[in-house]
Amino acid sequence: MRKPMRLNFRVLVHRSDEGTILAHCLDLDLIGSGHTIRQAVDSLLDAIKIQFEASIEFGNLANFFRSADSEYIEMFARGASLADVECRPKLEPLQSAEDPETTLKIESFDCREYEDSDLAMA
Repeated sequence: MRKPMRLNFRVLVHRSDEGTILAHCLDLDLIGSGHTIRQAVDSLLDAIKIQFEASIEFGNLANFFRSADSEYIEMFARGASLADVECRPKLEPLQSAEDPETTLKIESFDCREYEDSDLAMA
């Protein structure tokens, strides 16, 4: 059996131009959205699961590992850390239905709010 992939993700939380809260995983360039931080993070987790499964199904893990543009990484670097309760979802290991020996363990989300953002915490 193969060893699981173990990853720590950087997540930038900010508002879209329309006012929706976005949770942007910089390491995968995937985004979740919602009316609250919790909803945006949960939506992001769904996107990660879908992208992981599709990458395995099509035999293209390189597609899974795609970093965000540098402007978002700079926003993250300038952001303030978010409280554990808001941005630390329960992270169950992901196992591919297509290839059960391929698993992904998300060890942590390092979530930061971009300072120019004004977000709803609930």
